[in-house]
Amino acid sequence: MNDNISKFDLKAKILSNIEIAESHFQIQLACSEIAATARPGQFIHLLIDQRYEPLLRRPFTIYRAENGIIEIIFQVIGRGTRLLSQKRPGDEVRVMGPLGNSFVIPEKLDTAILIGGGIGIASLVMLAEELKRKKRCSIGLVGAQNCRQILCVDDLQAVGTEVYVSTDDGSCGYHGLVTELLRKILLNYASRITH
Repeated sequence: MNDNISKFDLKAKILSNIEIAESHFQIQLACSEIAATARPGQFIHLLIDQRYEPLLRRPFTIYRAENGIIEIIFQVIGRGTRLLSQKRPGDEVRVMGPLGNSFVIPEKLDTAILIGGGIGIASLVMLAEELKRKKRCSIGLVGAQNCRQILCVDDLQAVGTEVYVSTDDGSCGYHGLVTELLRKILLNYASRITH
């Protein structure tokens, strides 16, 4: 649901840029206009540098937006994200957003199951916060290749989300894909309902 939210294109100052997991960084940007209008599930486009390369903006999901600050989490994959990981507090980037449709929370929803693998879990933290504000329960299934790349567990638990972890290599949590863990969780809940 878009809600006809205004989109902004402006400079934002980097407040912090820290490595939170193997090759994953969390950046805080001073960007009050976007923070005030962002909704769970939306994203921003960042122009990382004013030079010609990388030429195009990069999309990043909005991890959090409050008190005039937006946060993103990203994985270093190519040249653009490597440059972004090297930015320091005080540096500026060009930000466009909020973009995209937000998540819709059905009125009759009691419990939501939030599933994300790797960097995909970042888009679900704002949703978990919104579910808590609406007094709904949430279960979070967080997947990664290994323990060193698990993201967002503490933030999800802080808002009351019941969290389960899976890793491809079995180094922590369920050994397998997060989608396999979902199947196991659903079977467990189905047996509780029928007995």
